[in-house]
Amino acid sequence: MAAIYRSAVGRPLDLPLHLIVRRPDGQVFLDTIPKGSDDDAIAVAVKLPLATQAGNWSVRLATGSTSYPQWQHYYFGLHGEVFTAPVQEPTLPETDATGLTQVPIDLKKIPDSTRFLEANVAVSINESSGAR
Repeated sequence: MAAIYRSAVGRPLDLPLHLIVRRPDGQVFLDTIPKGSDDDAIAVAVKLPLATQAGNWSVRLATGSTSYPQWQHYYFGLHGEVFTAPVQEPTLPETDATGLTQVPIDLKKIPDSTRFLEANVAVSINESSGAR
């Protein structure tokens, strides 16, 4: 698993990332804080056992829950505000000959809310040939 995280203008972001890999049954297979490289990329080798469970595995990259430790006992936003997060389903391009692809995520349309916002990105990959 590899990722590069940059701002909209291509600058490196100073974000602590948390990597969680879950089995198809939802159980945590790997939970780690990956070390970033000088170019703010992360790469984590995820070695699956020979008797790997079939189904959709999930990979989640999240930022640390204490992004604002000085405000940990405060709540932000209007008390009665109801917020429904928009869902995007981008078209997933085919992988290239080396198995790589890029998933376009558009975060330009920020929802109107008085609360802190976060983006949750879930990508499902189905490799049906049985190759590992």
